Amino acid sequence: MDFKVKMWVVSPLPIVLGGMVFVAMDATAFPVENNYSRKQKTSPKPRTLEPHFDPLENQNVQMPSNGKLIEGDVLISSVDVKDSSIRGDLESVSRMSIADSIQPIQPRGPVVASNQQWTSGVVPYALDPRLNETEEQTILWAMLYIMNVTHKCVQFIPRTPNDPDFVFITSSISGCYSEIGRKGRNQTVSVSRASDCVTRGIVMHELLHVLGFWHEHTRPDRDKYIEVLLHNVRVDRKGDFAEKKIEENAHNLQIAYDFYSILHYKTNQFSIRDDLKTIQIRDATVDERMVGQRFNLSSLDVLRIKRLYGCG
Repeated sequence: MDFKVKMWVVSPLPIVLGGMVFVAMDATAFPVENNYSRKQKTSPKPRTLEPHFDPLENQNVQMPSNGKLIEGDVLISSVDVKDSSIRGDLESVSRMSIADSIQPIQPRGPVVASNQQWTSGVVPYALDPRLNETEEQTILWAMLYIMNVTHKCVQFIPRTPNDPDFVFITSSISGCYSEIGRKGRNQTVSVSRASDCVTRGIVMHELLHVLGFWHEHTRPDRDKYIEVLLHNVRVDRKGDFAEKKIEENAHNLQIAYDFYSILHYKTNQFSIRDDLKTIQIRDATVDERMVGQRFNLSSLDVLRIKRLYGCG
């Protein structure tokens, strides 16, 4: 049975804001009709980005009960317990009570170790068949956008039986979260419908975690650029502002601190009151309204992806 799926194709346009260059979607973006059939899935054709539904998607779907959430949306799963650099942090999380949550957690450096990168930058994916059409198109748009602005340095492709490692993207379970980098087998990316997480910006944010990146505000050099105002942070969220240690294979890729990264926290993230800052920007020229933006990948986000995956 043939059916059509509308996908949005965008042309990146540079926007200069506060001295930074953003890659923004073209206002003249247009829908493209993509015709395909279920029979074509088994035919020898190039693998392209399109919805992929089959029983493989529902096998051993990883749920959040298999790990702990830190920094709001980063899942530290049972797979990570085998990693000595993370084991102690999981123990710290499990011991933490609301009263003593100011103890810092230090899982991994701001960039994933090389053995947890996706081979050749290719990320197989499976979409939860329970996604509605709007959610499906939002997720596909985010994937296409990342592929477009990185000139396919990284690629998201429908998972096949030959892909043991893949991401399963769902909106049907609570929370908005993903793991950092490739963990092996299937790993869940949750963009919860109930939590209003199925937006282009949030999906892109989670997909950058999947590619191997931590939040920008946890970089080990962050104190040169921001001041964390812990007295304004909710007691149960103080650990989410911990600075990350650098490991042998995890570093900043020689890229400047990016206030406008799609992975940066807002200046009042997890504040006890919305009008109080939890992050003070040290550079007066930075447009604080755009810190923590969830609209586009910044130029440094794009550069970071290209460097991690060897595209220049």
